[in-house]
Amino acid sequence: MAAIAEKDAHLALLEKSRAPREEIDTIRRHKDALMRKLKQENER
Repeated sequence: MAAIAEKDAHLALLEKSRAPREEIDTIRRHKDALMRKLKQENER
């Protein structure tokens, strides 16, 4: 859960600083992958 919160914070900073869209999209994909993995673990 902490990793997801960290990704959220990172995304917010990148969006505020107008970082390149590619960098924001990469972090978003990493966050989505973590969320999918967490969901799979919770379903076990």
